[in-house]
Amino acid sequence: MKMQIKNFDVINKHCPEAIDILKRYYHSEDGKGDIQISPIEIYAEDLLDAGNSLLRCMKIMINKATQENRDFNEPERAAYEAIKGWQIRFFEKYELEKPSNPLPKQTRTYIKDDYGIPIRPAMNSDSRELNQFEPLAKDQRMSDWCQKFVSSEDLSGLKLGDYVRSWVTGDHNDLTRRAMTTTGTGGVLIPTPLSASIIDLARNKARVMQAGAVVWPMDATTLTVPRQTGDASGAWRPELGKIHRTDVALEPVVLKSCSFGALVTLSMELMEDAIGLDVFLTQTLSNIIAEGVDLAALSGEGATDSESNERIEPVGVLNTLGVQEIDLNAALTSYAPFSQAVTMIRQVNGEPGGLMMAPVNFGILDALTASDGQPLMPPPSWGQISHYDTNQVDESTAIVGNWSQLAIGIRHNIRLEYAYTGNIAAQAPQKEVDLFSQNAVAIRVLWRGDVAVQRPDQFVKVINMNPDAYSVKAEQGARNKSKAA
Repeated sequence: MKMQIKNFDVINKHCPEAIDILKRYYHSEDGKGDIQISPIEIYAEDLLDAGNSLLRCMKIMINKATQENRDFNEPERAAYEAIKGWQIRFFEKYELEKPSNPLPKQTRTYIKDDYGIPIRPAMNSDSRELNQFEPLAKDQRMSDWCQKFVSSEDLSGLKLGDYVRSWVTGDHNDLTRRAMTTTGTGGVLIPTPLSASIIDLARNKARVMQAGAVVWPMDATTLTVPRQTGDASGAWRPELGKIHRTDVALEPVVLKSCSFGALVTLSMELMEDAIGLDVFLTQTLSNIIAEGVDLAALSGEGATDSESNERIEPVGVLNTLGVQEIDLNAALTSYAPFSQAVTMIRQVNGEPGGLMMAPVNFGILDALTASDGQPLMPPPSWGQISHYDTNQVDESTAIVGNWSQLAIGIRHNIRLEYAYTGNIAAQAPQKEVDLFSQNAVAIRVLWRGDVAVQRPDQFVKVINMNPDAYSVKAEQGARNKSKAA
């Protein structure tokens, strides 16, 4: 049913995340914008979750204006007040719908964002039982999956910061000593409960997972999932006539654990003395995994090892055979390529869920004007998909897709290794780090996973956008560098 939300345009312009939240839980019942609870089953805790998410949207808007040392302008204030109204309604609905016997506190954990607002209540889902050989539903956590299917010691109270600090400095307590699992290379495995919670936080941050990509926990180096290459169809028949037969074409896709690594350099003073090391490391590791997932899922090239010829990198959407393509080869002057992409996916019986694109292109669309000088109004199809800005695709490319047809395999173990000596190269303007002389430690983070596109024809890549605009920008950047020199 088509969604009608009051102040849709102004909210979508200044805080599209709020629109995504409203679309996720509500639909229009009467076509007049007086939204009602969707007929799909919804937990009372989800209403509380939605209210907290809208509260976070409000905090982000306030923080942006504060950083720019200004007050809201009129459109921003209208968006803020509209979001505030929906946020209050979600909380009011929660008070009406909340169960009289809620789950005990110890079975529900709230992950908080940088503003201290709960992101998602982690609770046991009654909508579908966790299954070792099925993907996680959106409301199911890797932590719950590991607790049910992965044997591990009870390490209640263990914090990531304490664990890493004791490993690097050698200053153990009984809990960190029991939790320590070393590897043959001198590294350690982060205990399963901590690894799983980091992965859950990464799932909240990764754009492809926000868009609906399906997560498959991997308890081995490979996992085979099905890929559908064709649809079944039927036909009307006379009495006693033969039934038209078509087979749903399926083929196996093997998810293989590819290794993703990153280096984090810290001073020993920070490692030994810093308060809040737990939060810093948790956020850092979850950011690394989220960015790694997005990079692999969107732009992975499927590189192979030169000696063994084995694949060492996932193949992302942009490099998957069978993905549909629009070669714009022109400046981005309208919403037309994205409307065309939506149509192309629907023509193969898919339902597009979201657009992935570099932030600069969303800015270009926001700046478009009609012939009367007013902002260019987007077509209906633009409001029917979610919009996700990401730096994991280049500025000349965008992807519209049915993201539920993207499978992501995730190993639940995160491995750490560290070094006190040697030089760590850095990208400009940062300088190379001599670990020993600068009393620093380099921590290498290793995580494994893979991605696979299950229905390539339900994705459309828009390529060669704005070649003129980017060449002008590059020339301007070169001139600025020349003047600086």
